[in-house]
Amino acid sequence: MHALTTAPPPFVEGAEPVMLTIEIGPWRPRQRITTVVETTPVAGLVIGPAARFDDELGQWGFTGTWNLLHAGSGLVVLSLPGIGLARLREVAVLLGQTGIDWTRSQPELATEDVRLARHQVARRAQAAAEQGCPLRLEETSWRQVPPSWAVTVLDGQGQVEDSYTTETSDAADELALLLGDELGLDETSTGDITVGRLTELEWQLHCARTGCGTALTGDDYLLSTPDRSWLIDLAQDEQWRQLDDRRWLCWSCNPQFRATR
Repeated sequence: MHALTTAPPPFVEGAEPVMLTIEIGPWRPRQRITTVVETTPVAGLVIGPAARFDDELGQWGFTGTWNLLHAGSGLVVLSLPGIGLARLREVAVLLGQTGIDWTRSQPELATEDVRLARHQVARRAQAAAEQGCPLRLEETSWRQVPPSWAVTVLDGQGQVEDSYTTETSDAADELALLLGDELGLDETSTGDITVGRLTELEWQLHCARTGCGTALTGDDYLLSTPDRSWLIDLAQDEQWRQLDDRRWLCWSCNPQFRATR
């Protein structure tokens, strides 16, 4: 085990860390260190910190970037320091979709099909980093959904006092009963609560990164509206980022997938 001068950068919360002895280099005589690595969804591939030799100190230190490693040997599968940790996780997923068994030994992986797969995924990752987007994207962030159900509170003159929307009729009925209890409405009351379905199809905005699943929401509820421009204005206020005419990145993915150049 070789001592390093700096600690590895932290993993994102929720990642699963394990210990692995890895090789560092490659231009000087290889050193082996035991450090924390992050597992990936692909058996045989993990993510670990990159290190380099400091000529002035005469010691190895962590660079603050990451490598994709072969879990069986600790050797580097891909070193792409400019793409960021989030994209490196996607690289692992894409390599897992190539049909290659990454649990094989390192000598067994020294084949042309492995070299070609690494090259193709690396080029794709570098292009995504330059464009400021993930490697895996859905076709569109926009989803069209049926009209919402409206629950409307009326005063004694039939004027609208308040209005709420829900996705289902059952939810609308439950909300109407709850509002009736809260407002103390009964058969002797002059006010009223109505339940009905709106007429226009509506839109929702979802993060375009494959596997994210985040949707634009209000106070713990999914936002749906016929007016896409309203959702666009809100998305910008909520730190979402537009990639093109069809796709947006949510507030969480946005900073993780910024352009590197």
